[in-house]
Amino acid sequence: MLAQWMRENHLQTSANRISVNSTATCMAMVERGLGWGIVPEICLGNFHGCVRPLYFANGEPLTRSTFIMYAKQALELPQVRAFIDLIREHNKKRHKNRKDN
Repeated sequence: MLAQWMRENHLQTSANRISVNSTATCMAMVERGLGWGIVPEICLGNFHGCVRPLYFANGEPLTRSTFIMYAKQALELPQVRAFIDLIREHNKKRHKNRKDN
């Protein structure tokens, strides 16, 4: 998805790029003027720079799937069960809202 978005926006990867494996590091570098980054919206609460959502050429937003991973034994813990149930309920509502729009 990112490669497609970069092609559509005429951006090429550079030999001078820096790749980091931490969203916090990426955001700190961008805030200090060291390039740009693509991060999840949830990370932007304390970011004080320019923020723009990404769209493909056809107007569709760039989104990504997110997964929750857990061991089956973890479901025996009530707090884990409650959290997973909350996520499932949220996803049901979100999918219903998408179909309604």
